[in-house]
Amino acid sequence: MAALDDFDLDEEEEQFPYPRRITREAPEINLLTYGPQRHAQQMILLDSFISKFELLLNQNKSSIQIEVIKQLTSLYLTIHQLVTTLPVYQFINNHLDQINILRIEFQAVIDEYLRGIQIEDTPYKDVVDILGIYSIIGDEARAVEILKEKSAKNPEN
Repeated sequence: MAALDDFDLDEEEEQFPYPRRITREAPEINLLTYGPQRHAQQMILLDSFISKFELLLNQNKSSIQIEVIKQLTSLYLTIHQLVTTLPVYQFINNHLDQINILRIEFQAVIDEYLRGIQIEDTPYKDVVDILGIYSIIGDEARAVEILKEKSAKNPEN
């Protein structure tokens, strides 16, 4: 019985915050997390991220740095995640052309960066970062292809 006397009901509620009994009350459903409103919010976010991506890309096209590429990668992945969570409606099809153009531009930017770096002069961390970005987007073969092109042009490297 001593064990029962030591049992603190308030402490148990803190550890297990759920109700002790099952009720027949209908759970509250936040309509902003389900249905058309959620999709509308996601579309607004998608538009926002696409605009940020385009702005960042256009502002830094002349001289891309690894930090900008990291930001573009983050936006690229966020856009991809939003697109995969939205149902395929007509309004998505309108955005898919724009998203595909951004994808191609992003790949061109990282390809150009990799072609432009001098492996022996570039900090090791930057080389690892750009190769990691290729890995994140699932295009490691493209990075290897570019590095082979570089080594064929410069056999001493």
